[in-house]
Amino acid sequence: MNKSPKALRDEFSQAVLNFIWSQWGQVGVHTSTNLKSGPLFDPEPLVLLSLACGRNDPRLFDAVLDWLRVNGRWMNVTRLRTLAGGLKTNFQMSLLGAVAATMTEHDVTAKWTAMAKDLKPGKVEKTESVFPKLGDLAVVRQKDPVFAEYGWSRSPWVFSEKAQALDFSNPVALMLKCRAFFGVTMRADIFARLLLRESLSVTELARGLGYSQRRVYEALTEMATSEVIRIMKDGARNEYSVNMMAGWKLMYQGMPEDEGMTKPQVFDWCRFARGMIFIWNKLFSLNLEATPMEDFNLGMFAVCEESKKEFGSTAPEGTDRRIEPSVFLREMMNCLTLGTPPRKKPKSFSYALDRPDREGPRHASRIGA
Repeated sequence: MNKSPKALRDEFSQAVLNFIWSQWGQVGVHTSTNLKSGPLFDPEPLVLLSLACGRNDPRLFDAVLDWLRVNGRWMNVTRLRTLAGGLKTNFQMSLLGAVAATMTEHDVTAKWTAMAKDLKPGKVEKTESVFPKLGDLAVVRQKDPVFAEYGWSRSPWVFSEKAQALDFSNPVALMLKCRAFFGVTMRADIFARLLLRESLSVTELARGLGYSQRRVYEALTEMATSEVIRIMKDGARNEYSVNMMAGWKLMYQGMPEDEGMTKPQVFDWCRFARGMIFIWNKLFSLNLEATPMEDFNLGMFAVCEESKKEFGSTAPEGTDRRIEPSVFLREMMNCLTLGTPPRKKPKSFSYALDRPDREGPRHASRIGA
């Protein structure tokens, strides 16, 4: 029996939320989903994805706030803000400002304070519900004063104390472990990526991390003078690498497989989060209560085609061809329910979308660009 567009959307959104929960469960968020291994945890794009989708799941939204309260010191707020800005109309910056302002009450460092100040709107004439899906329940008697200052209505956030401090022995947290060791800098993120790949170019690192190519090039050039980073020629292009065995021994006393652990998968979280937020917002902007599937597919064709450009190589295999939106969503659900992000697609799809495996999208946001 064919499902209605609303039923399909509800099933899709639940698959997305379950997937997001599974990723947070690996780094200290209290959840019933506990993956033994998964993709490398990249906090900034996952926070943005969680805040956008968490508006339909208040428990997830608040779980992210709990995690930030405990582990926010390892967040790169400059990168967070820039990636959010790259989402343009798909993400409301004032919501991120409210989150930053909430963190300032527990973290006295300047990073949250500066972002909260910069993202604070002028005069707020009326507030919007953080959780619109709650309907009448979203109209609360007592509002969170911090969120209200940023134009958002919700009940006061209360720290649940369920989130745990990061377990740095888990290889999934490699990126954050490198930040703890090197500092919350771009260089820590670069080092973490190089430990998972034999070699990477400046373009590949910039695209995967969301930094500008210029800044990545300058950082790699300086890092290479230490003779820890090696430079190899691939035609006219430089490839950068580290001694993976020595690097893993430095961070984890040995290679993951030697310690009975699984090396995390490399995954382009920046593109995946951008694509998912794009299609999530489009789906929930439609009134699907009595929409026939044929009309839904007709209206969503352009949306799904555009979302493929955002997803890039993180879209499901086989969706490079023009398929019905309902099929696209089901393919995405099939990938998400496996507990891992969608797999890479054949080269034909990569070349069709600005060759994301090498060059990246021309419109992608870059820090310091």
